[in-house]
This record gives sequence, structure tokens and C-alpha cells, in this order.
Amino acid sequence: MHSFINIIGLAIGMACTLLILLWVQDELSFDRFHTNRDVIYRILGQGKEIKFFGSPAPLAPTLKDEVPEIVDAVRVRELPRFVFKYGENAFYENKGMAVDPAFFDIFTFPFVKGDVKTAFADPFFIVITEAMAKKYFGTEDPIDKPIDIEGQGFLTVKGVLKNVPHNSHLQFDYLLPYRFLENVRICGLQWGDFNFYTYIKLANQSQEHGIDDKITAVALKHNCPQVKYDGLKFFVQPLSEMYLHPVSNYDIPLGNVRYVYVFSMIALFILSIAAINFINLSTARSMTRAKEVGVRKVVGAQRQQLIAQFFGEYLVVAVIALFLSLILIELFMPAFNSLSEKHLTFDIFNIRFLSALLVLILITGLATGLYPAFYLSSIQPVKIFKAMVKSGSHESLLRKILVVSQFALSI
Repeated sequence: MHSFINIIGLAIGMACTLLILLWVQDELSFDRFHTNRDVIYRILGQGKEIKFFGSPAPLAPTLKDEVPEIVDAVRVRELPRFVFKYGENAFYENKGMAVDPAFFDIFTFPFVKGDVKTAFADPFFIVITEAMAKKYFGTEDPIDKPIDIEGQGFLTVKGVLKNVPHNSHLQFDYLLPYRFLENVRICGLQWGDFNFYTYIKLANQSQEHGIDDKITAVALKHNCPQVKYDGLKFFVQPLSEMYLHPVSNYDIPLGNVRYVYVFSMIALFILSIAAINFINLSTARSMTRAKEVGVRKVVGAQRQQLIAQFFGEYLVVAVIALFLSLILIELFMPAFNSLSEKHLTFDIFNIRFLSALLVLILITGLATGLYPAFYLSSIQPVKIFKAMVKSGSHESLLRKILVVSQFALSI
């Protein structure tokens, strides 16, 4: 019964901790798959009172031409909802973007079919994801097939991309060339129209210093009204910060770095509660184990041998608890994904996951076994056999502190 309670307690604590850490790892993984992630930046605006993420259409090509540090620049515009139709298949599509061809040079969204060099050669070419290709074309080859777009004529499919990873702050089902906007005019394209996200790629990270002033100076040179008359300034935000450091509630990202910190602490608290519970239960049985320690010492056992024995026992318990926690994770993953609105999975054979399990085992083994092992191995045989005639045992100050701490963490 004692072992059962210890194992179940540790297993639940480990399962909760691992689930939270999977969520934290997923939050921290956003946009890490881009090859150029360390030199990609988004241009933001700083007004008198607020920060915002819009920028004018001419900014990107002008920066590429006039600022040597900027290797490439791209405009990104979210598109309104359109009705797309091919044959009998017709759907509303509201996850589309208009982008420059440089989009594929800056970001890593690999093509499955089609040629990236000619994908946007015409304003009415379209690039779609694998999921969208399957939805409209099934098993047909979608390349060069026409898609009817509501009120605008036909778009010709010129490329199919791998599905956008869930941990990308840019989410889309299809991409259209920027020149499509010049033809349909669904938004303003002048220096005073802040209708685009603008992303830039620098040659290296060291060039980030001072780039803000250069971007603002270029906009001022070209008479951007907000810069010239309202004192607006531009600054850049690294790709690694876009998801967890949104500029406003209307920003593309939905993450929050505070939640990452808070839930990381909660994971630590839960594991601490489970470890404290283990220590309390182990020391509560100290009188029973003390007789065993006394007999072992009388027949010649050294203290280090006893410490190794107890650590071995606690490590076995921790390993059993870990395997049970993996079963619990598998059982509760669907509910956890529903709660967190994620699509988390765990691969026990993944090197990073195995490394995390090893670290968790070592931390848990040390946290739960350190005090009981040293406490039990330090008991003197004479005191043990004298204490055998007494009824009950004195509760140590440490155990009281641990119980209070456990309740405090729980609350």
C-alpha cells in the first residue's frame, strides 16, 4: 500500500508536469523551423500612445533598394473571405494572404509541387497548401488547374506547399501575388495606407543595431504622412519574439510569454508537491525502516552502502512512476489538447523527449531520495534498539515544514 501510494502520487505529478512542459515547449517552438529565423524581423510602428504592426505598401521595396543592411523585404496582406470554386467543389476561404515573391526567400515554406521561380509570374497565379489541394482536387494534379474566385475571374494553380506548421505565427491556406491587389484594389497602396505587415531579412544579427532609425529616415524621405506630420517612428521586432510578444490584441500572434513563465512555475510546483508527498510518506515509515537499518549496521553495513540501497529503491519507484505517467499522458492527451486548443503529441523515442525524461528521473530521484536516504542511514543502532520499546515517534520539524509547504503550493 505504501509503495502504491508513492508510485501513484509520483506518476500523477510527473504526468501533469510533462503535459505542461509539452505545452511550454510547443509555445517556445513557434517559428523555429525557418532557416533564416535569426535574421528575420518584422517592422512595427510606434505612435504617440500605441505600438502597431501595420506599414505602407511602398515601404518594403524602398527599403530593399535604399538600405544596404536589408537583404530582402516582403509585404504580407491578409485577404478577405472569398468563395473559391472548382467543378462541384465550392467553399468559403478566409485564410489567404497576398505576398511578394521574396516571401519564399525569407520564410521556409517548402514547395511540394511547382516552381518557386515562376509561381507568381502572373497576378492571377495562386499557390495553395496540400490540404487545400486535396479539398478541391482530390487525387488530381492541381498544377495549372483553374480555380474560380468570387467576382474576380479565375486563378491558375502554380504551386503546392507543405501544410503550414501549427507553430507558425503566419497561418494561411493559399497565397496570391502582391500584384493581385494592384488589379483588384481591395486596399490602399500608398505611403499613407498602413495595410501590410512588412518583414525584412538582414545579412546578420549585428546589423539590427541602428536599423530602426534608417527605416524611419527612409519613410520620412518619401513623405510618409504619419512620419512627417505625426512623429511616427518605425522599429523592428525579431521573428523569435513575434508569437510570445504580441504588440496588441489585434496582432497575428496569440501567445503570451507570461503564460510560459507561469505554467513553467506551476509544473515545478506540481512536481515539488509530489516529491514532498513521497518524502513525507518515506520518513513516516522511518521507525519500521530503522529496525532494518539497525540490523544491517550490526552485521557490518557501511553508511554509504545504505545510502546506495535507499537511492536504488527510490530510483526504481521513480522509474515505475514515470512509465505509469506516460500511460496517463497518452490517456489524457486528447482532453488536454481540447483544453489548450493545441495538437500536441509526444514521441517517446524522440531524442529530446528521452533527454527530458532522463533529467526528470534524475531530478525526481534526487529530490525524493536525498533526505530519506541520508536520514535513515544516519540512525545509530543503539538508539534504534532503545527506541523499539517506546510507542509512537516524534514528528520532526522538517516534516512539519514540508507539510505546510505542500499545502501552500497547492493553494
